[in-house]
Amino acid sequence: MTDSRKEKAEPASLGMTPKETTTDEAMDKAHLFHFTGWKAGTEMEKERKERINKIIYEMSKDSQYFQQAQKNDEKTRKKIELMRDKIKVTRPGNLASVTVAVDKYVEMLEDVDLSQIYCVVDMDMFFAAVEIRDRPELRKKPVAVGGMSMISTANYEARKYGVRSAMPGFIARKLCPSLIFVKSNFEKYKAVNKTFTDIFKEYDPGLKATSLDEAYLNITDYVDEKLRLESTLLNRPDKHYSTTERYKMASSIVNEMRQRVFEKTKLTCSAGIGPIKAIAKIASDFNKPNGQHMVLGKKETVLKFVRALPVRKVPGIGKVQEKILKDAFGVHCVQDIYDNRYLIYFLFPEITGKFFLRVCMGCSNSFADAFSSSDEGRKSISMERTFRDLRDFGLICNKLAEICHSLAKQMQEKKIRGLTVTLKLKGSDFKVRNKQVSLKRAIGWDGGEICSIALPLLRSLRPKSLRLLGVKISNLTSETESKDQKRMGASNLVLGTGKQAVISTFLKRPKENSPTDCANKRISQSENAIECPVCGQVLLLSQGNTLINAHIDLCLNQDVINKLGHRNEGAPAAKRSKKPKSLKDYF
Repeated sequence: MTDSRKEKAEPASLGMTPKETTTDEAMDKAHLFHFTGWKAGTEMEKERKERINKIIYEMSKDSQYFQQAQKNDEKTRKKIELMRDKIKVTRPGNLASVTVAVDKYVEMLEDVDLSQIYCVVDMDMFFAAVEIRDRPELRKKPVAVGGMSMISTANYEARKYGVRSAMPGFIARKLCPSLIFVKSNFEKYKAVNKTFTDIFKEYDPGLKATSLDEAYLNITDYVDEKLRLESTLLNRPDKHYSTTERYKMASSIVNEMRQRVFEKTKLTCSAGIGPIKAIAKIASDFNKPNGQHMVLGKKETVLKFVRALPVRKVPGIGKVQEKILKDAFGVHCVQDIYDNRYLIYFLFPEITGKFFLRVCMGCSNSFADAFSSSDEGRKSISMERTFRDLRDFGLICNKLAEICHSLAKQMQEKKIRGLTVTLKLKGSDFKVRNKQVSLKRAIGWDGGEICSIALPLLRSLRPKSLRLLGVKISNLTSETESKDQKRMGASNLVLGTGKQAVISTFLKRPKENSPTDCANKRISQSENAIECPVCGQVLLLSQGNTLINAHIDLCLNQDVINKLGHRNEGAPAAKRSKKPKSLKDYF
């Protein structure tokens, strides 16, 4: 923790921006930074916002992040120009081909189910609130949880100065010289999370928590049961309750729930209530902090609420999509999308066009699959970790193993597997690279097996340094694991990025000189690592025997497959080089 030098900094200090940066220049580049957008507690007058953007721009313009952001922005600009060109040559006759399809789809969406009552609860500035609760002297002072490299949460006092989550700490300190940094304590946050989650489960035992500070509840049954008991007490067991009465009860229940959370944790939370998860999620931001907002489950109310939303408020519409809609089509809110629905549907891919129509009709659960009671609709599952310029390849491999094992635990809990493994990297230049493999059989419950697939991808990309590492498994299936999938000798690889050759060779381990025995004989100079006897890669003992054996099995399988391939072509089997091979040789 870094204590502040001053008790309070005047917002006027935001004017200490180098003269060479103009207001127009800074404002023009503001969209390149994800931490300059709207968030609860960041409402401010135009002049202060301009000063904040100047400081952010001046301190970031020479960074690799900014350079990469500019390149990405240029790609977006070209997309916008291309879309504008398409709009110019589009005639009313062209739209006739999609008019019928759009009208039919909209008609189908008219019959959306609005009978459920969802509640999304979001703890207010959760990490910061916990720290301030435990350190009362921090009240009314600007506080950020994190450090000079990155901030995870900032309190509302800090947000007045433009400090935001996911902002580098050194920029935050420039914006607010009196900012107090507090080191994060996730064990404490998890303990507090369990406390209020136990309260939420009384209202919905099947709630879905997407993070430590947010939960999605379906309170329909709880509301209806409360009303049933009320009608029994009134000797009116057959009373039918209207939508307005049901939502009035829901509002009372959510208010009671929030009060119980405060009494138990001394922390406030905000909530949104609505007939669809996405609407409840959006509504949870409307009355922050320590408030709630309700969208009545009536068609006209839902449409009025949704159509007035700025497009960036819609889950599933990111800053790139927002910029394309705004600069190419002149779209600012959802109503604008609906007014231009034929043109948008005609020029965008069909899947995107249908998504926009669902948004306009107020029935878009763009992320509903992730919070449904089953995982039938889920398309993928992933896990990522961010770092501060991680360069040690051994540590990178360790992080990959941790991610794979954590991902496997989640997949086993959800009883799902997948047929495609994607590795995601972000380097110090902030370029994002992906590489994937498709598999012949589904995997997902064995972290070592996932890592044995992801490890060659990592080696092939050869990152010099990392800021982000992630693994995603897609093409999911909920089928139970078969006996064949449990056989340890199965190599299950289809090379991605242009090399779609299936490898499915089942090997028997030799009784003598097993891969593990060979590996143990080749202990590297480090007492904590061994070398793979096939590719020569250093394997950390901390990764565990499962991961080490899986890696060696994979290398041996691929080596044998290469030899078999040569023989099938009539060529003699290749001799093993004395020089240790890199896994890149197999790609």
